[in-house]
Amino acid sequence: MNESTIEHHAIALFQELGYTYAFCPDIGPDGDHKEREDYGKTLLLERLRRFIHKLISGEIRVVFTHGCSEEIPV
Repeated sequence: MNESTIEHHAIALFQELGYTYAFCPDIGPDGDHKEREDYGKTLLLERLRRFIHKLISGEIRVVFTHGCSEEIPV
């Protein structure tokens, strides 16, 4: 098993859990759906801002249990 195989399995697992996958070059500086100015920016601030806005507005609720969190649509 190599790194690529493990990565594909991890991506599939997170997608099964409801996460959205974005291919790095697509959201990179030259991508069709640019979300970062350069590849050194690992935190996608606009996504974080949208999440915080949804959290504050009550659109989603986050429940913390035993150190884990889960988004619950309201």
